[in-house]
Parts: sequence; structure tokens; C-alpha cells
Amino acid sequence: MEFFDKNRIGIILNRFSEDILYIDEILPLTFFLLMGNFAGIVGVVILIATVNASLLIPCILVNVFMVFVQMFYVKIGNALKRLEFLTRSPLIGYITATLDGLTTIRTSRIQDTLRKEFDQHQDLHTSCSYMYTCCEHAYHMMQAAEEIILLTFAIILFLALDDKMTAGKVGLVLSQIFRLTMPEHFFYVMITRFQNQMITVERILEYTKQKQESKDGLVMEHWPKECDIRWKDVSFSYKSDQDHVLKHLNFAIKNKQKVAIVGRTGSGKTSLISTLVRLYDFEGSIFINNVDIKTLPVDFLRSKISVVPQEPTIFSGTLRENIDPRRQHSDDDIWKAISNVNLSLFKTLDEKIDLNLSICQKQLICVCRALVQRNKIVIFDETNASVDSDTEALLQKIITENFAESTVIAIMHKLRYILEFDLVLVVDKGVIIESGDPSSLLKKKNGVLSNLFRKQ
Repeated sequence: MEFFDKNRIGIILNRFSEDILYIDEILPLTFFLLMGNFAGIVGVVILIATVNASLLIPCILVNVFMVFVQMFYVKIGNALKRLEFLTRSPLIGYITATLDGLTTIRTSRIQDTLRKEFDQHQDLHTSCSYMYTCCEHAYHMMQAAEEIILLTFAIILFLALDDKMTAGKVGLVLSQIFRLTMPEHFFYVMITRFQNQMITVERILEYTKQKQESKDGLVMEHWPKECDIRWKDVSFSYKSDQDHVLKHLNFAIKNKQKVAIVGRTGSGKTSLISTLVRLYDFEGSIFINNVDIKTLPVDFLRSKISVVPQEPTIFSGTLRENIDPRRQHSDDDIWKAISNVNLSLFKTLDEKIDLNLSICQKQLICVCRALVQRNKIVIFDETNASVDSDTEALLQKIITENFAESTVIAIMHKLRYILEFDLVLVVDKGVIIESGDPSSLLKKKNGVLSNLFRKQ
């Protein structure tokens, strides 16, 4: 999960499309051509040596020089090719994100701004690609110079050995020099391209070295029966060389409590939730029913926690496949969940979902998933941020009534229903600066929660 959170979809798509294409199809062909040309070069050199071994001296000297040129070119070419790959991934990611958000972009009328940003990505990628092409053409010019030098040496040698060389031998050697330089040019091009294409292998191998989530741990049947959750000295940073975004958190949530987490953007609200589902490694301990979640298999832990995300995710397929993809629940349970969220537009569970549903409708389908799972821990990640007032009221009703037996943690953007919660945690710069009953916190004249509430 950490991998998908840190890497843009454009980068992942580029690795599993173009890079895999290079490895499966282009790289083997390049290697085959490389070996074929090498065999051809060896044959031509042997033929020239049988006519006059002296011609091997300029051939060796020129080729030694070309090896140094080729080494220099490979170093520069690899760097430029790597830059081309690195700048292509953000470009693809930007295009993908733009296509996904076309409705929002047009509504906000920011087409010109995004067009300028796209031009910046495109210009950067094009400049790297252009520099690589220029470098490649300069290398080809050096190869053409090699052919001229070899022909010059051969002609001078034949003039010096005029009485010993026949017209047939001269013609044979000159024709073989032409045959030698062309495969040599192609050989150097192929070996350079082969080395450049090996960058794709290097990039794919990076994925094989990704840290794997641990599958080890204790699986407990019928766990958790109750959901007391306790954070003990929890700290967290996204990178080891960065400051902590969560700093020594110590607090507890009681079973069946409805908890709201409040704070400004970037205060650490979502990071706090990510520790509960072990999206990232963190310092300290989190206990659920006195069981340290680090001792549990990640898949098992996450299967016991339902998450309703801020951006609802709907899959192409039927309503049943979206709500109960593993087919673990009865039709009655699914229809009951649909009834609780007032999704009356669907007539059958096998009805294909229209991906053009409104944000509110998509959000309610995500809530249905959580309802049928009946987990003891439910997380709402700013689900009320982009819904209308009617849907917001319905979501609050569902939290209060349908998840009455669950421990609910909700990251709140709108504070209209803050009084409906049992506990409020106010987070700022990775620290809980206020906590307690919402009515008590709102009575504080200079309290952080009361100030946030008044601003809305």
C-alpha cells in the first residue's frame, strides 16, 4: 500500500507498459542483431588479413579510438536516456490526472493554467529527448570519420606496395573495408542501444527490491470483540531524513466511541489514520484490545477495518461486485445496506453501474461496502468534504445509527455535525493540541476547535 501511495500512476503505467515492452521485444532483438554483426565483423577482418596483414594495424588503432569514443558516448547517452525516461513518467502522470479531473478542471476554468503546466512537462521531456538525439547523431558522424580514415590508410598502403598488389586484391580489400565499416557502425549503434535499453531492466529491477509487507503474525478468530484503541508514543515520518509528521502521540479511544479528528490541511490527520491500517511503518505502538497491531498480519488487520475514502472509488461492473466483490454476504444484507443509504435508483444487484454517477451516489456506494462488512472499526476520511448538505446529514445519521456497535473515527472537514461525536481530537503539526467532549471544547473562547467552528 505504501508503494501505491508514494508512486504516481503514470510512473507505474510507464514501467509496466513501455519498460516491459523493451525487455520482452526490443531488447532481445537488439541482442540478436548485435551478435550477428559481431560475427560479420570477425569474418571481414579475417578476409582482409589474408590479403595484407598490415591493414590490421590501422584497423586496430582506429577501433581502439572508436572504443574510447563509444565509452564516452555511452556515459553521456545513458544519462540522457535516463533523463528522458524520468521526464516521461511525470508527463504521462500529468496527462492521466488531467483526464481523470476534466470535469473539475472545466468547472474551475483553469484550462490555461494547466495547459502551461503541461507545456512545462512537455518541454522538459522534449529537451531531454532532443539532446539524446543530437548526441546519437554526433556519434554517427564519428563513425563516418572512421570509414574515411580506414580508406585513406588502405589507399596509401596500396600506393606504397604498388608492385605487390593486384587490381583484384585492391578491389577486394576496398570493398571489404566498406563492408567492415557498415557492420562496425551498426555494431557500435547496437551495443550503445543495448546498453541504453538495459536502463529499462534497471528500472524494473528497482521494483523487485521494493520492501514487502510482512505476512507474518498471529491470526485470531473472532477478533476484535471490542475495539478499545490506544496509541502509545507513536511517531511517524514519510522519509527517514525528514521531520516527523506525527510526534509522540498518546491517546485512547473507547469501544463504540464516535471520534472526530479535526485540524487544518497538513496537520497530520490522514497520517494519523494511516498508522492504524499500517500504511507506513511507524515508531511506537498501537493497541486494539491490548493487542499490538504490529504483531498481526497486515492483510488480517486491514480486513478488520472498514475505510470510506474521501474520493469514492467505483469499479466497472455490477452493483453487487462493487459492494461485495468477494461474494461473502447474502442478498438481504446487501439490500439492507442499500436501503440504509437511500440508493433507490438500483433495481437489481446485477445491474451495471454507470460510472457517471454523482459524487454523492458514489460515496454512498462506498458506505454500503462498509455496512455489509460489519467491522468493529470504521474510518471516514473526510467523506463529507465534497457532498451536499442532504448527503452529509445522511452520512451522519448512518454513523450514529447504523454504526452504533462500531468504533468510528472520522476525519472532519465540515464541522456542522461535530456535536454528534463523543470525542474530538484537534491535531496540529502532528500533535494533539485539544481533545475532549465537543460541547466543552466549543465553549472555550480561544479554543482551537471553537475558532475553526466559527470560521465555518
